[in-house]
Amino acid sequence: MEVPPVIPSALLRYDSVVRLTQYVPTSADALNSDGFVDAWKGAFGASSPEGVMYRELCRQVPAWSELAKREIDHPIEATFLEYMIVEPWVDLAALPAIPPAQQDSYSIVLDVHNVAFHFAKEQQHATGALMFNLFEIDGPAGLEQGFLMAWPPRGEFKIQEKTTISTVLHQRMLPDATIKAFNRAEVTSAEDYAAGIDRFQQAFPREERKPGGGAPQTGKPPIRSHLGLFEIVAIAPGGSRVGLKTMKAMVAREYGPPSVLRLEEVPSPSPGPGQVRVRVVASAINPLDVKMRSGEVRHIYPPWFPEVYGYSVAGVIDALGAGATSRTVGEEVYGINNPIMRHGYAEFLCGPEANFYPKPANMGFATAAAAPSIFATAFGALFLRFPLQPGQTVLIHGGSGAIGSCAVQLARQAGAKVIATASTANVERVRALGADVVVDYKTQRFEDFAQGVDLVLDTVGGETRERSWGLIRKGGALASLLPPPPDTATAQRYGIQAFMVHGHPNIGEIMPEMSRRLESGELAFPEIAKTYSLAEAAAAHEDFERKSPRGRLVLMS
Repeated sequence: MEVPPVIPSALLRYDSVVRLTQYVPTSADALNSDGFVDAWKGAFGASSPEGVMYRELCRQVPAWSELAKREIDHPIEATFLEYMIVEPWVDLAALPAIPPAQQDSYSIVLDVHNVAFHFAKEQQHATGALMFNLFEIDGPAGLEQGFLMAWPPRGEFKIQEKTTISTVLHQRMLPDATIKAFNRAEVTSAEDYAAGIDRFQQAFPREERKPGGGAPQTGKPPIRSHLGLFEIVAIAPGGSRVGLKTMKAMVAREYGPPSVLRLEEVPSPSPGPGQVRVRVVASAINPLDVKMRSGEVRHIYPPWFPEVYGYSVAGVIDALGAGATSRTVGEEVYGINNPIMRHGYAEFLCGPEANFYPKPANMGFATAAAAPSIFATAFGALFLRFPLQPGQTVLIHGGSGAIGSCAVQLARQAGAKVIATASTANVERVRALGADVVVDYKTQRFEDFAQGVDLVLDTVGGETRERSWGLIRKGGALASLLPPPPDTATAQRYGIQAFMVHGHPNIGEIMPEMSRRLESGELAFPEIAKTYSLAEAAAAHEDFERKSPRGRLVLMS
């Protein structure tokens, strides 16, 4: 069979929407797959509606899947998969998914996703097989984001192998999607892919990938992987594309110093299902932005060059996507776009409506842009992986910093005893925030004030982290904001949990409480050190690195 061209990477943007359709035969008669292919071509293959950029039909090859059984926990049951990329504004409900002649022979499952990580290759290559891996992720808020953040190193391992020449991971957009994330990869050949499984197994043993696998302290999330190898059997030509409006954004085309950030004209995003578009008034510069730009956290947050950083913003709702009902156009809001998606250093940003909440009337836009990421990180560190309880003791390193000062307040309000470290100049300020004990790290050793603590929040890293292990009681935890991740072997030796903090996976859950505390004065407003214009983002990053300001730096549009 002649192999059709692959997806041009230019089709994919951070606001692209993907509909994945699974076709499952309902009777033995439906196994005549050639008839289904002909029906699909007749119904969908001749042309595509406006806004449908790419549409392909893939047929499972059982012989290929047999080669990869060592990696398959739950093989994909569908005989066919349809993979479709559309503009965000396309009404997916109006697009038929099954050829009329096949409605009685196949049942379908529809999932809607957006592009989370972009690993599309730059050149055209013929592929010997397509791998689809569909992930079902169970559990409370946080497991899906944790899985997506853990996925890139595995994906990078596979991408570096000759067995896989391109791959794209998609994340669900709608809460009722059956598959919460899926990976589509183009493989040089099924045989090469199967041969690479052994190397993959050595790096990521199957036992550790099972639900609850790995060390007891790591608590691996329950994830079911449905995998199959497919061949492309039909492609529909792309429909016409509506002319995209443009906007200004600070764009990086490579890792490097602040100077890689340059003002450019880029396509203005459109909100997809369940999303809103925010006209960005203020975008906070977070330490994570700087680490993304330098490449320090590329294994956790892979790049998508040309890249637009920034994720904690405040602005005005400009447009609503399909099904977005909780916000209104013209409403002043603040919140966080998923750091995986980012795109905050721009005039407009699209993100889930649940992530944005009415801006407190007593807060300016700059302060509002800084608050969500600070609060989400501090809250996540104290209450998600190791829920801090009243009467317990927490040691917070860097108590005068943006995250540390917020954590001091939250821990105190939760009824915990708070020990915090700070420089001489900031001791009284941290004590005023509610810390029971403030250690001047320039003249005192924190080991002399903290023994048998329940939780250490590490915002400093390095030697400070290493000196903290022995201060934590068995069953306690160390939460770190800084790479590299805490060593799990060391954590096991001390009998504690140890983990990196990635904020809060569902900011919408805590935005109302954050707003209440900010409006009532229970929580101090974050300090703003300086504001810059959007075009001055490079200068702001340089100041962040050179001057280490106590307050947040914020870009104003």
